[in-house]
Amino acid sequence: MIRRFLNRIKKHVGIRKEGLTPRGVWDPRERKPKYSLEKVWRTAVLTLCMMMRSVRSATEYGREHKGGLFCGIGRSALSEVMAGLSFEEVRTVLRRQVHAEQRRKSLKPVGLPIGVVAVDGRTNWTGDEKVNEFCQKSHYNDEWKSPYWSFRVVRAVLVSSAARVCIDELPIPADTNDMGVFSSFFHGLIEEYGRSNLFEVVTADAGFCSEGNAGLVNEKGYGYVFALKENQPDLFSEATALLLPMAESSIPEASSAWEREKGFAVQRRLWRTTEMAGWLDWPHLRQVWMVRKVKRHKDGREEIIEDRFFVTNLPVNRLKPQEILELVRRHWGIENNCFWTLDTQWEEDSGLWTRKGNGLPVCSLLRMIAYNIVALLRSVHLKSDSFRRRAWKTLAGWFRDYCSVASLSPKLIPSLI
Repeated sequence: MIRRFLNRIKKHVGIRKEGLTPRGVWDPRERKPKYSLEKVWRTAVLTLCMMMRSVRSATEYGREHKGGLFCGIGRSALSEVMAGLSFEEVRTVLRRQVHAEQRRKSLKPVGLPIGVVAVDGRTNWTGDEKVNEFCQKSHYNDEWKSPYWSFRVVRAVLVSSAARVCIDELPIPADTNDMGVFSSFFHGLIEEYGRSNLFEVVTADAGFCSEGNAGLVNEKGYGYVFALKENQPDLFSEATALLLPMAESSIPEASSAWEREKGFAVQRRLWRTTEMAGWLDWPHLRQVWMVRKVKRHKDGREEIIEDRFFVTNLPVNRLKPQEILELVRRHWGIENNCFWTLDTQWEEDSGLWTRKGNGLPVCSLLRMIAYNIVALLRSVHLKSDSFRRRAWKTLAGWFRDYCSVASLSPKLIPSLI
C-alpha cells in the first residue's frame, strides 16, 4: 500500500516536470558552480512543495538527502542564486507549467460552462527597509513610528478548474496600485493565453472596477464581472436603487443550498437587472447582479448578512442563474483557495527565503509553481473526495515522505528528471 502510494507521487512529480526544470532560465553565477542550476532549482521547488519556511531549512533538507532529487547547496549560495535569477525568465516557467496542464486537460472547467480567471492584488511582504524597486513606502497611524515598506503583487488564478492554479503574477510598481497595474497585467494575460481559450471571463473585486478596465476587457472580446462598491458612486447608487426594492418585492432568480457557516445555516440569493445596460459612460454594461447572503437562526428567523453587487458585460443568457451564483462564489477562490493557503500554510508574507536582489519576486513565483504542483496533486491526480479533503500540511508531508524515501531508493526517482 505504501509503495503504491509512493509510486503515485513519483508519477505526479514526473508528469509535472515543467515546473521542476528551469528551461530558458539563465544561471546568474559567474564561476562554474558545484551544482547545476537544474539541481538547485529542483531543490528549491520541491522543498517549497514541502512548505519549508526558510532557505536554511531547505538547504538542510537538501544536504541530508542530496543525490537524485536534491543537491547539497549552502544557504548563502541558494540565496544568491534566487536573488540573481531573472523575474521574467522564472515567470516564463510558471506560464509553461500552465500551458502543459492545459494540454493534459487538467484545467478544464468543472461546475461551470466557461473558463474563469480571478485577478486580485496582495501584499507579499512588509518590512522596515526598501529591499527592491517595487517596495512602496507607507506610514503607521502613529507618527512616532518609523515608515515601513510593502512588496505587492497582482495575481491571476484560474478559479473554474478543479485545482485553483495561479496562471500569472506581476509585481505592482511602487508608484501605482491595483487599479493602475491592471491594464498591463491583462495585456500580458491575453498575449500569453489569448490563443489557448483557457478562460472567457475575468473577475475582480471593487478595487479594479473602472470603466477603463471594463472597457479594455470588453474590447479584447472577454467577459468581465467586477464587484461594485462606493468607489463607483453613481453606478453603485443606481444599482442599489434598482435592486434593493426588487429584492423586497420579488423572489430571487436563484438560491444556493443552505450551508453551515460559523454555526449558522447560510444561503446566497440572486437578483439581477438589465435596466442599467449602457448606463452613463459604460456602453458595454449589460447586467448588474446583486447576491444577498442571509443566515437562518435556530428559531427560523432570517437575517441579512450582506448584499454584494456586480457589473458585467455578459449577455443575459450566457449563464444560467444558478451558474451566476457559482461564478460569484468561485471568484473568492482566489482568496479562500490560493491567498489564504499561501498565508496560513506557506507563510508567504514572512519573506524568510531571501529579500535581496530579485529574491522576493523570484521566490514568490517559485512558491506559486510549487503551490500549483501540490494543488494539482490534491484536486486532479488524487481524484477521490477523501484526498481532496486532506489538509495542505498533510499533502506537504506526503511530498516530504516521498522525497525522503526516493533519496534511498533510486527507483522512485522519475526518469524524466
